[in-house]
Amino acid sequence: MSRVRKTIAVVVAGMAGLVVAGTSQAQATESGWNCEYGRVCLYIDTAAEQRWVVDGCGWHNRPSGLPFKAVKTAGNGVKFSQNGRIVEYVPPWTNRILGAGQNFTNFEVLC
Repeated sequence: MSRVRKTIAVVVAGMAGLVVAGTSQAQATESGWNCEYGRVCLYIDTAAEQRWVVDGCGWHNRPSGLPFKAVKTAGNGVKFSQNGRIVEYVPPWTNRILGAGQNFTNFEVLC
């Protein structure tokens, strides 16, 4: 297979994965600092013992009772809001402790 064909195959396979990731709304609590491409991962503590993986673009409600402390954005930015007001923006490809965003009520994954 030529180099061009291999490159096209990889790009098409990657795009298919992005379409699937963008349409799914499933979230799961997992552990570790890994965060797949196109996802936003919210961490319950800064030791990465537990994380909430957000699958999909658009607005999401905060799961009740989970005290998020950190965020990792693997390709998509995220805006955190509290009572309809944006309190923190985290750009794509960022890994950091949340400031005012710790008290968010919902958030938007920007795709």
